[in-house]
Amino acid sequence: MFADPYYLDFHLTETSPCIDAGIDIGLEYIGEAPDMGCYEYDPSIGINNYQMNNLKIYPNPAKSEITVRGINMSSVLIFDISGKLVFERNNINKNQLNINITNFDKGIYILHIFNSFGNKTHKFIIE
Repeated sequence: MFADPYYLDFHLTETSPCIDAGIDIGLEYIGEAPDMGCYEYDPSIGINNYQMNNLKIYPNPAKSEITVRGINMSSVLIFDISGKLVFERNNINKNQLNINITNFDKGIYILHIFNSFGNKTHKFIIE
């Protein structure tokens, strides 16, 4: 029960049986006992923050296409620097989206990604 092993995110989910299932060998841990796995589960952070931090856009700067990677993205919006909406894709329900940007002007753009865990904003540049 990892956060997202497909994207190599091996943080534990809140229902993982590995939480407090390890053996104390003298290292710091959170909870009643150490967790099994790469990372200690921290309920104050929660899995949603890990999921949102895994959202990526590349290459940046870009010339002809950008790739947006996230976890079960529902919508992607792109705004130019003046705030004008220049791209919108809804009902994606995928973990990756390739966007052709050859018709965009050179400059700075703001990308908003939405999924069931919340939303995140990225800035990217078109050369």
